[in-house]
Amino acid sequence: MDKEITNVDDLEESPAGTHFQQKSSSILGGNFGSILEWLKTDENDNFNLNKIYRASEDGDTRLHECIDAKGPTVMVISANGRIFGGYTSLDWNTDGSFRTDTKSFLFSVTDNYKLPVDQSKNYWAIYAVKNSYTYFGYPTDLIIQNNFLTSTTNASNNSGGTYPNNNGVYLAGELNFKIDELEVFTVEKV
Repeated sequence: MDKEITNVDDLEESPAGTHFQQKSSSILGGNFGSILEWLKTDENDNFNLNKIYRASEDGDTRLHECIDAKGPTVMVISANGRIFGGYTSLDWNTDGSFRTDTKSFLFSVTDNYKLPVDQSKNYWAIYAVKNSYTYFGYPTDLIIQNNFLTSTTNASNNSGGTYPNNNGVYLAGELNFKIDELEVFTVEKV
């Protein structure tokens, strides 16, 4: 379990020098710099990111048990040697309905880009069904199936529905992929 951060002396400064976060990602190590920059709406914004879920520790069937009703989150995925994910400013819930989020985005740390939600389609920003699927966008911008660590093809990504297409480049390098690790962090503006 990660140590509890109680003061700024226990936090790591990002390369940009304006943000702080816990050292808690097995995927990113301490390098949250790009993600923190993409979260900014103002140059003076600062954030704490706190890990609330790691698939290899918490299990792939407990995703929503760990992340629902926790506020804004960043989901970071490792697959095919690539690092990517998504951000939502909303609470996750598993009520089975799409939710509107004007601030959500997908991202690739590997290729260093952010795909903000298409504002004309932001009503499809996120979606989740308990023990089934977790979506960023519709129809298949980024989909994670339950039991994603144990099934052979457990996720897909095909930007261009709710989030812009990045010239046909898949976040995971291919349409369907197997997740190696998945982590979720709460996002707290400080």
